[in-house]
Amino acid sequence: MKKMKIWLIVAAALCAVGLTVWTISLVGVGFDFEKMDTVKEIEGVHYPDEDFDTIVAMLDTADIKFLPSEDGSVKVICYEREDVRHSVSVHDGRLVIRAQNKPWYKQLFGFYFGREVITVYLPEYMMYTLTAESDTGDVTLGKSLSFASAKIETDTGDVTILSEVKGVLSLETDTGEVTLKNNSFNVIDMETDTGDVSLSSVNISGSIGILTDTGDVELDNTLVTGDINIETDTGDVSFERCDAANIYIVTDTGDVEGTLLSEKIFDVRSETGDERVPTGMVGGLCKVTTDTGDIEIRIVK
Repeated sequence: MKKMKIWLIVAAALCAVGLTVWTISLVGVGFDFEKMDTVKEIEGVHYPDEDFDTIVAMLDTADIKFLPSEDGSVKVICYEREDVRHSVSVHDGRLVIRAQNKPWYKQLFGFYFGREVITVYLPEYMMYTLTAESDTGDVTLGKSLSFASAKIETDTGDVTILSEVKGVLSLETDTGEVTLKNNSFNVIDMETDTGDVSLSSVNISGSIGILTDTGDVELDNTLVTGDINIETDTGDVSFERCDAANIYIVTDTGDVEGTLLSEKIFDVRSETGDERVPTGMVGGLCKVTTDTGDIEIRIVK
């Protein structure tokens, strides 16, 4: 027992020394964590010289951005850590960008507080099928680009889409936020756990389905030719100057409020919340069901 106490005292002392050294180091660099990096960052530039119509990106921590090319060529720039490089290659008509499959324990030695970023420059006149998966990295589809379809999955990474997607846009995140702005889509199917969903100035020629647990859903100036289907647990649903053929919203404790651009036949139910909607007799169906959330919807011209 006495030896155990001695070892505990020694361990505590070593921890205290380590914490002190760490604190002094942070003070020395002005609490700029990136100055404490022991892993070098490098920039790799790739020029795929084969034709492709599909893009597959399988990443871990790196952000990935798809931007229009100024000269109409394809270029991939990887700003990455030196010990974990990304591979960029074309196989069977697919541009594949992949994180190195390096054992996790080999990444424990050394400090890295930077941000890996992969930028893919694409010609505006081309249209690609996209599949992108990332753990903690963000995914951004820049404006002026078009995709035949896009399937994007992240854990904690945010997703921002400013590009046009002609076919199905499928999004799935855990805690990452989803933002769609200023473009046209056909069919959207998205699912989040705690991440918020925001659509602004978006036109959807088909339908949209949104499923979230605690994330809020916000639609602003969003026009849908088909139906809107939204289901949340505790997340609120709000919309401003939106419209669709039919609207179906289900929440547990989340509030539902907003404005629509055309008359609807309202079917709303809240167990304990307030209900304030127009008494419409024409138009599509707007069905809203909540347990404890309030419901307040208005028609604006």
